[in-house]
Amino acid sequence: MSFLNKLSRGNREHESVETDRQSSVGAAADVDLVFVPALVTLLAAAESERGRPLTQPEVEALRDNATTVALPAGSAAAMAASRGYPDLDPLHVWDEWQRMREQLASDETN
Repeated sequence: MSFLNKLSRGNREHESVETDRQSSVGAAADVDLVFVPALVTLLAAAESERGRPLTQPEVEALRDNATTVALPAGSAAAMAASRGYPDLDPLHVWDEWQRMREQLASDETN
């Protein structure tokens, strides 16, 4: 299931649960879908394993098949802070991965 399908399905399921909860609690809580492991880690490992840069279809396929967990809103930011780096935006994964690859390469040469 693609990331966008997961996001859409997760939101529909969340809305259904929250509709039920709202009647008893009175307020809806949002969720963050978080990649585990982080997309940046997953993509870096895949490139290392292949010994070459990933293509855009490969990057998108890895994103689409990656494991996500639904956490309470704000958890993604907390995870990024504890990890020391933010994950890639899955909606802009190709462009962000290209920038991150440059940064990682620069860090390795310094």
